[in-house]
Amino acid sequence: MLKFVNLMEGNRFQKDFDIHGEDMDWDSSNYILEPIPNDGKRCQCLIKSDSIEISAKCTADNPFLVSSKVPQVIRDLKNINVPYNTLLDGYLSFRGSRDSNEMLSVLRGSDEKALTRQKHDKIVFFLTDIIFYNNKLLSEFPLSYRKNFIRDFVQEKEHVRINEYYLNSKINKYKDLKKEFDCFYFKDLDSFYTFRTSKRWMILKDHKTFFVVVMEMIPGKGRCANTCGSLKVGQFINNELKYISNISGMTDEIRDFFFRNHCIGKVIEIKAFERTKNGKFDEARFVALRKDLDPKNCIFEQE
Repeated sequence: MLKFVNLMEGNRFQKDFDIHGEDMDWDSSNYILEPIPNDGKRCQCLIKSDSIEISAKCTADNPFLVSSKVPQVIRDLKNINVPYNTLLDGYLSFRGSRDSNEMLSVLRGSDEKALTRQKHDKIVFFLTDIIFYNNKLLSEFPLSYRKNFIRDFVQEKEHVRINEYYLNSKINKYKDLKKEFDCFYFKDLDSFYTFRTSKRWMILKDHKTFFVVVMEMIPGKGRCANTCGSLKVGQFINNELKYISNISGMTDEIRDFFFRNHCIGKVIEIKAFERTKNGKFDEARFVALRKDLDPKNCIFEQE
């Protein structure tokens, strides 16, 4: 029986393969630039003979099914001209929101909450890849084959769209689309399907810089035993230092430094993709210890 493949487990590897614009070979004819919806939640759509299931942030053993929350997408998936036993990969998005946590909140909430939200904003499944077609495994074919396959066989509908990508004039497209999109994939057309970022599926996303105060050093466990596991950090809200987030993105050398040195109350510089509504940082990484900065200037600013 056709099942969802393990989709999101590879996110922890993202930090090893995030890149900056100046690092890219923009002229390469073997890579495409693919923008990702800002609020997009990566999902898989399994089209079966008796039903259609959509799984977000799934694992093979415990899929997070969201099918009941997106009936308009389900309706259109029945009419996109693909047979049973087909597995699609892509993103659910309201396309207009810049909050990457909004979609997750909607999908984790009640069916009623999700349906109410869709009365005001159209939800769309943006198709980026195809893993099975009529029970035939396509993941071991090159990305170029799979992209052409989608273009040739999938019929777009109002709530199911083929995600755009660009092979030519990538640097100009990137500069233009940065006003609309925060995140892009840089994919090798010869690559096989993967649910992880890799050297052939790289993420292009700008980091933001933040300054925070170290509140506590949390000892590590397992691989990080006898060293620093993470740092509890905070910022000032109404003249009072408040806990904001944990920072675990650091090298072994930096972990050892914080484990052996008292840095409580010190300012550190971090970089992160963004911060969530409750102030936590997304994929935060340590940059530097900033002895030149006054902790009281680390003030929380809601974005």
